[in-house]
Amino acid sequence: MLTAGGFKNSSNEHSVYGGGGLANRFYTNGRKSPYVDLGGVAGVVSGYDKSISPMAMPMIALGMDDLYKLRLMYAMETKQNPATLMMNLGIPLK
Repeated sequence: MLTAGGFKNSSNEHSVYGGGGLANRFYTNGRKSPYVDLGGVAGVVSGYDKSISPMAMPMIALGMDDLYKLRLMYAMETKQNPATLMMNLGIPLK
């Protein structure tokens, strides 16, 4: 998977992030039922101390094939960046 987004960070600056990751999908009751993805994402984030920092974080997503996906990612605190919870909502356009 690929992910990207932006947010206003705790320093009141604009941050953008991008990365890619892997996840395992678990269906609740067959392929057309709701599912849960569990995995991880690695990439980069900007906006802290005017630099680009690496990031690695666990990810969980809840979704329904061809309808929506809600993805939550958590980046732990580092020397350069505070802990961050990120959320993406994906709605396919057909």
